[in-house]
Parts: sequence; C-alpha cells; structure tokens
Amino acid sequence: MAPNAAISIKSALTQLDNSMKVKLTDKLVASYKWKGSDYIIRDIELRGFFLSVSKSRKSFKIQVDVTKDERRHSIRRTLGTHAEISVEVARNEARRTIQHHKDPVPDKKPERCFVSFPEWASEAIRKTHKASSLSHRNLILRRVDHYFRPWENKQLEKIVTSDALQLLCSIKDREGASSAKICARLMGVLFQINSERFPNIDTAHIAKFIAAERHDFSKENNIPFSKLHQWRLDIEKLHSVQRQNMHLFHLYSGLKPSVLVRIQRDWVHLEEAIIRFPIGSFANDHDVEFPLSNQLRKFAAEAYEFSVLPHPDCKYLFPNSQNKDRPTICREKRMMGRTGYILRNTYLEVVKNLKVPDDFLKKTHDVRCGLKLAKVPLTLCDSLAYQNKISLKIDRLVCGKR
Repeated sequence: MAPNAAISIKSALTQLDNSMKVKLTDKLVASYKWKGSDYIIRDIELRGFFLSVSKSRKSFKIQVDVTKDERRHSIRRTLGTHAEISVEVARNEARRTIQHHKDPVPDKKPERCFVSFPEWASEAIRKTHKASSLSHRNLILRRVDHYFRPWENKQLEKIVTSDALQLLCSIKDREGASSAKICARLMGVLFQINSERFPNIDTAHIAKFIAAERHDFSKENNIPFSKLHQWRLDIEKLHSVQRQNMHLFHLYSGLKPSVLVRIQRDWVHLEEAIIRFPIGSFANDHDVEFPLSNQLRKFAAEAYEFSVLPHPDCKYLFPNSQNKDRPTICREKRMMGRTGYILRNTYLEVVKNLKVPDDFLKKTHDVRCGLKLAKVPLTLCDSLAYQNKISLKIDRLVCGKR
C-alpha cells in the first residue's frame, strides 16, 4: 500500500472516531435513533463513559482498563438505561465506579465479634414468619433494615430503654408520627420474642411513650412543610427520572395513589391542561376532568417523553418496568414513610391553609374540607386557577420558603 493511501485511511478513521465523541446530555441522548446496527457515543467529559444505542434501548456504560497480576484487562459495566436514569446521574455513577476500579479502597472495617441488633432481628423475623406470605415477610425485613440501622453496631444486651425512646423520637422527627408508631409496634414484637436477651429494656416505658404520643399518631400523616425542601432533594437522588416525575406529580396533584398509577396516556390532554378520567376510573357515576397546573403539565410531559420510547406498548403514563400490563407501585423503598398516601395528605394540608373551597376538592379529589362556596357553579377555568394557586404554594415550600 502506498504511504499516502495509508495516511489518508488513518486520517479518515481519526475523523470518524472524533465524530462519535461528544458531551452527553439528556436532550442529545433522546435525539439518537437506532440506524440498523448498534453503535456507541463516547463522552468527552469523562474518559471511559459512553452511551450504547441498540434497537431496544439506550444504555449508559463504562469501560476501564486495569492491571492485575501484571496483566492488563478491560472492565465493562452497564449503569442503566436512559429511561431509568439521567445523563448526570449516570456520569456521577460512572465517575465513582471508574475511580473504584482504578484505585480500590481496601475494606478497613473491623470485624465484629458479636451479633448486631438488625442481624438478630432479621433472623428472628425469618423464623417467626415462616408461614407468612413472602411479600409480608420482606416488608417487615425492609422495615427492620430501615428503622434499626443506627443500632447496627450495638450488642443486644447493651440496648437500654433510653436508646429505644431516643430512636423512636428521631424517627418521629425525621419521618413523621406514623413511621414512629410502626417502629414502636415492631420494637415491641421483637423485644417479646426473646425478652431474656434484653435485660435493660422496660417495655412499659415504650408503651407509655406510645400512649403519650397518641394524639400525634392519630393525626393524618403528612410531611411537615419545613421538611419538603429536603424531601425534594432526596427525590432528585433517585436513579429513575421517571419515578422522580411520578412522586412530584403525586405531591402537586394530591390524587389517590390507586388513581395516580392508573393514569393512561390517552387520558392526558396537555393542550387543554386536563386529564379526562372515564367513568369507573375516578368516580363510579361520572367522568372527571382533572385540571393540570403549569407544574403538573410539565411533569406529565416529561413522564410521557421518558416512558413512550422504552415502553411504547404500555398504556400507563407511569409504566411498570417489570410488567407493562400492571400499574407500577408509587412507594419508594429508599424513602420509606415519605412516598405514597402521605403525599396526598400533604397536598390536602396545603389546601387547608389556602382556604380552597369545598366545591373544588369534592369535584377533583372526592373529599370535603367544610369550606363552602357561594351558589355559583365551579367551572373548569376556576378549578385550573385553584390548582395553579396550590402548585405555586408547593413550589415555595419545596424551595425552602414559607
């Protein structure tokens, strides 16, 4: 081969390689289409981080070269699809993973010579709930892991009554009275399983704590307004952008969880700023036109955009990635006690402070607050105005303003 020909081929290959290197963004990734064969686009900002585009999905991946036992080899990992995580989340995860493989940090945790409370509690639950359903047993095990994590370095014999009361108070302040009540009940069950191992626990004090806080426990559980800013930050840490949108839509809409997860794409009319619920889906005797504030329209539009490509055959606005024919679950394991029905209660608490009339709540949420409106029929325009007013108030709360 002539030297000039070799140089021209090398130059062409270099240009082709450079053309597939860009700074990845969500908008750019959404624009990529499958062109009959799989291809990759490497990220200029982070070496080793790239996007793989195939016929069925767009996946974020990493490739890092490491030397082990004087031999060099490549490690590839898939971080997730674009439908599940955003580019920024994927890039941060890629940076941590690449750093971990290049400079692994040895585990310097001292070995414990005793069984911690969460370990003992998990084993006790497995033994005592053998006959229970798998889903119920797994729910209790998740609660043990979540609530008793501060006790992972505590010996059973050294846990005293003040430790239990302090843990309940911290859960109440952090997650609300309902979560503290669940933890207190679980605590009572665990202490009774083997009372000899807890000589310093007085269960009567825990019972008195529950009785003293009965008024708070009986209140409708909601997220305090002062905690909504932190709630928003925690929601943004979720890997799935789709689930972030779902929880935000839930807070701003105040819909029942069972109604929220069953919203179908065909019911959403963004240009009219409404969701048309047919008979039986919201109310049993009539259709419901649910107004969409500017914020709700934004969340719905993003949810549609992020769901229609990976799940084109799914009818739901918030699809279930495991089973397209079933609605998803609107509770988050990582945010136990701060997703689900608590968001509807928080929305209704905002409504009470704004003195929104009963007609709006009865028409759009099937609840009453006792604030009557004059004998003027409530139009869709009026409902939309109230919804915008509520969304603006929630905007201020999640930004840390009152």
